[in-house]
Amino acid sequence: LEEKEIRKFFESVQVGSVIEGTVESVKDFGAFVKLTDKITALLPRSEINWETNPNPRDHFKRRQKVRAKVIDMDPEERKVTLSTKALIPDPWEGVEERYRVGERYSGTVKTIVPFGFFVELEPGVEGLVHISEVFWGNIKKDVSEAVSVGETIEVEVLEVNPKERKIALSYKRVKGDPWERIEKVYSEGSVHEGVVVKILPTGAIVELEDGVSGLVHLSELSWGYVEEPEEVVKVGDRVSAKVISLDKVNRRIKLSLRQAQGNPWEKLAQKLKRGSVVKAVVRRVINSGVVVELVEGNVEAFIPAAHASTELKRNLKELFKPGDVVEAVVMKLSTETELGRRNLILSIRELEIAKEKLEYEKMQEKEIEEAKITLGDLLKEKMTHGNGGDSR
Repeated sequence: LEEKEIRKFFESVQVGSVIEGTVESVKDFGAFVKLTDKITALLPRSEINWETNPNPRDHFKRRQKVRAKVIDMDPEERKVTLSTKALIPDPWEGVEERYRVGERYSGTVKTIVPFGFFVELEPGVEGLVHISEVFWGNIKKDVSEAVSVGETIEVEVLEVNPKERKIALSYKRVKGDPWERIEKVYSEGSVHEGVVVKILPTGAIVELEDGVSGLVHLSELSWGYVEEPEEVVKVGDRVSAKVISLDKVNRRIKLSLRQAQGNPWEKLAQKLKRGSVVKAVVRRVINSGVVVELVEGNVEAFIPAAHASTELKRNLKELFKPGDVVEAVVMKLSTETELGRRNLILSIRELEIAKEKLEYEKMQEKEIEEAKITLGDLLKEKMTHGNGGDSR
């Protein structure tokens, strides 16, 4: 009787038949649908609908009634394969008419992959936003910095290929090319926040926004002496930068970190004068003298070889090492910032001579005081002895 019922089912149903059944169980790979007491069919994940990778649990529940089309049968193995997708019109038919190249449409971010992300324009129709169409600048960024799964965004259609079921989309074109408004946003002299994205031997690259990055030359990292960019910044640092040059045609921006911090030379002009004593750190020793950086102010100063020490014949590299802290006196201070002339000349020799002179003067004063005391004692003693003689 059982065999008779099974044979009767396969005789009455054929590929292309539309039948109804009840969901018996739901798995990751699809759903099992009970057609009769003896026949259970498989509805594969790929046959649920036209979506790229539908989740069976989002579409079926146990004991749910299902209407599907038979797409494969094997009476000997008693296997039946169903499809609900076969009952749904193919969304890719007429897709070129619905999504025209150059037009913009809203969609939902479905999946993020290393080379971009997929956007669902409608159920069953997804397009790819390649990573080159995500960012205007550095494409080595993480796509998840720009979008997240489930987010509704606007995209522009670049290409439609119905035969291969592919649509190429652009996300960055909807946002707009930042260089089209560059002069309004990043005018020369303006200060902006940015992130250090790359260190170069000659300086650092700072990203102001997606697609807009500028070079901070080594000389513009700090008002003090900088030998390596890493002494001042590292990748990932948030910094304030001043636009000092803008070339829209070649898409180049020159930035300055030091100018964004304010000019310490202006403060020095008010605080220091000839004869002021300062402390400084040795940065490098050259034949003509010693380059130092003030402890307070972080500006570069120079100590000429003739003023580096009272020992004129000594080798400077024997006397000074990078990192040494020295004390010196200001010989010359020029802060003509408008003309770009800034000069601070120090002297260790003059300070040492002044200290020696002061010590000598103090010694002389001490000797005079001691001499006065000695003379007074002698006179007192003489007077004492003299009075004693008179009394006798």
